[in-house]
Amino acid sequence: MNKGPILVYIRRFWLATFVIVGMSYAVYFISQYTLQLKTISDVPASFLIILLILQCIMWLLVSFTWKIINQAQSGKKIPLYDCFSYMALIGLGKYIPGKIWGIVARSADMYEKHGVGKAQSLEATYVEQFFLLYIGIVMGSVIFLSQMLGVTYFFGALLGVLLILLSAPAYNMSLHFMIRIYLKINSKISGKKPATGTEKKLGKRITRSYSIKLSLYFLSIWVISGTILFFLYISLFESAFSFHLYLTVLAANSLSVIIGFFAFFAPGGIGVREGVSSVILSAYMLPGDALTLVLIFRVWVVITEFSSGAIALAIRARSGANSNLVK
Repeated sequence: MNKGPILVYIRRFWLATFVIVGMSYAVYFISQYTLQLKTISDVPASFLIILLILQCIMWLLVSFTWKIINQAQSGKKIPLYDCFSYMALIGLGKYIPGKIWGIVARSADMYEKHGVGKAQSLEATYVEQFFLLYIGIVMGSVIFLSQMLGVTYFFGALLGVLLILLSAPAYNMSLHFMIRIYLKINSKISGKKPATGTEKKLGKRITRSYSIKLSLYFLSIWVISGTILFFLYISLFESAFSFHLYLTVLAANSLSVIIGFFAFFAPGGIGVREGVSSVILSAYMLPGDALTLVLIFRVWVVITEFSSGAIALAIRARSGANSNLVK
């Protein structure tokens, strides 16, 4: 049975229609509810320096985290600048052609330059993405729970929850669940059944102390990312520091990124992240301010990701030229 022409057009143009309608609504919303649209150029120089410092710290922390994850899974020591280039190029891959292709390219380059097996690279990538999402979900959930219950010492409560989740038997249950999901993904990709003892072998690599270390690293990454968003708000709208609002911004940032992560139809979660963030933040600030803030934060993210990608390409080009000279 032939499909009607309307369904054919919907299948062909639904994504373009979604993007056009979403951007049109954003422009209309800003024009109606924001008297003067601020830009990154409106950020004071002192705040801009702080934002750049925080961004550089986050880049280094993300690169170092990938370095220790890969070393634990493969036993190979990759230089930190190579790890930075891998993470920066994956950031670019979120937009063109897609994050999965950046991960595949990273795996191929690690195999060629550092002898990291593709199975080991897949294990490292899975551990990386699992803990990134796991800690983001825990952080966002604990923030909202602490806000509802009026818990003052939020970060103490968050660390306590993390330690509980990473302690036996909760840790053992989550570890086995994590490994089973990985084995299913690996078997679908390779088309082969996992070898006998694979689950036990992976369990020995992902120890409890290793999991706690990764959790603290990814928690720091989420906090720094949310802090950048909060500093943008203070600088753009000249608002006083509020710990309550700061925690809300951290939760809005982490949860919106996670939801955008699963929005496979949107490159880099664009549109989805902004929508979720603005909805959460609208309960604590003017809707126009919330939407303006998340749109400018998206501009900041795109600029910094493309800048890190350019730096990574320059590093790779220079290292390639040096290796040719050695030859």
